[in-house]
Amino acid sequence: MYFFTASPFLKALGWALVDSIWQFAICWLLYYILTTVIHKLVAAARHTMALFFLTLGTVSFIVEVSWKYYTSSAGLALPGTSRLADDVYLNHNLQTTESWLDSMMPYWSLLYLACILLLFIKLCFFMRRAGSLQHHGITKINAAWKCYIKKVSAQLGIQKEVNAFLSVHIDTPQVIGFLKPVILIPAACLANLSMEQVEAVLLH
Repeated sequence: MYFFTASPFLKALGWALVDSIWQFAICWLLYYILTTVIHKLVAAARHTMALFFLTLGTVSFIVEVSWKYYTSSAGLALPGTSRLADDVYLNHNLQTTESWLDSMMPYWSLLYLACILLLFIKLCFFMRRAGSLQHHGITKINAAWKCYIKKVSAQLGIQKEVNAFLSVHIDTPQVIGFLKPVILIPAACLANLSMEQVEAVLLH
């Protein structure tokens, strides 16, 4: 267990995670101010601005992890580990608190990595289930709907062939797949929805 608690990487990751809270808070505040002041921003501009601030926060996080890991591995003193105040008592309390927080950072990092691992496992199960939905319990839709999908795809500028199937394993319309995405429609939809409603589902 000492290997983990003394790991420079885990300590650097923990401090970077803590700092990322206020860093992303600043990014969100800047985004909120800009979108509030500039009322006429179109949706595309808002989306681009949001991606910019997300990228800025992510890059800041990566840079901080790298910098803290380098300084820790090289044995360099971080700014916070120097004398924090002229008052001896206050300085002692601050250093004690910082030392305690520093000892807790590896556990915080392990918790964070464990959450990532659980989410990754969940993603793997989802991808496995999605792959199963593409090949089991599906039937082809009729020619009229195929023609409609082909026409809409051409109108939207989609060059790849878009396939749609009826599925007995789902209860809501879904798009499954990344390299070869397909539209899955619940088999009960065609019986309970009007033609206009099905067209709206396919178009969405």
